[in-house]
Amino acid sequence: PGRDGFPGVKGDRGLNGSPGLTGARGPPGDQGPPGLKGDMGIGIPGQPGQAGQPGEQGRPGFPGAKGHAGLPGPSGPPGAPGMGRKGDIGLPGPPGLQGPSGLPGRKGDQGYGLPGPPGKAGLPGAPGFPGVKGDLGLPGDAGTNMYLITRHSQTIQVPECPFGTKKMWEGYSLLHMEGNERAHGQDLGMAGSCLPKFSPMPFLFCDVNFVCNFANRDDKSYWLSTVSTQRDLP
Repeated sequence: PGRDGFPGVKGDRGLNGSPGLTGARGPPGDQGPPGLKGDMGIGIPGQPGQAGQPGEQGRPGFPGAKGHAGLPGPSGPPGAPGMGRKGDIGLPGPPGLQGPSGLPGRKGDQGYGLPGPPGKAGLPGAPGFPGVKGDLGLPGDAGTNMYLITRHSQTIQVPECPFGTKKMWEGYSLLHMEGNERAHGQDLGMAGSCLPKFSPMPFLFCDVNFVCNFANRDDKSYWLSTVSTQRDLP
């Protein structure tokens, strides 16, 4: 063969070749910068996750405030017998409550002794039942007629009864009464003029229907008063 010739002129660009075979996966690239926050997505809430593992024990907290006193607890069992020596006798305790009455004792034997003094008179007994009606008694002696007279006084002294008479009662001298537009004068010589109890209204007015009224409308009463002055009275 001959010697190599001189390099030729650069030729035109050739046609694209057929795609080559897919190469092997390259190593992962460096981490890119954070992307922008995306819009809130729409979706169905997921299932609750599994319970996490218990955390570590926390630090002891500060002491709490003092609580209220609790209810008394039940009595504990009796303690074991002590080993000390027997103590001295204590002071006498307060008198105890009176115990219940005991059973009646048996009847004792007949005693011997002198009779005691007579006992005190007993209280009056309750009234008895009415007795049987007795027989008709004998006629009594002839009685005397009795008259009631009234004696008045205008002093603070009670007047004495005339000789040979007996005082039946004493009271206040009633003179005159007015009630329900009616007037009634009282005779001072009659027993009705001496009332044992003083009352401004010593009467009632009753109509034909047996309806009685007390101190109604213009009821008045007039009494015999003393002629003594105010300073003469006790």
